[in-house]
Amino acid sequence: MVWRQRGAPGISTGMYMIFITGVALWTCYGLALSDWPIILANGVTLVLASAVLGMKWYFARAGLAER
Repeated sequence: MVWRQRGAPGISTGMYMIFITGVALWTCYGLALSDWPIILANGVTLVLASAVLGMKWYFARAGLAER
């Protein structure tokens, strides 16, 4: 939806940053345990959530966000 609308006014930047931090910590925990299901699930979530946040910032900066 972020890509199609060229913006994400409904997504809280602070909440998403906290979410990404939590997922990154879970990924580190999985790495510490060498537990591949935790690493894989949280790694994929981390990449996708970071992409959403990155697009939100990019579109807001480029002035492409729909209001």
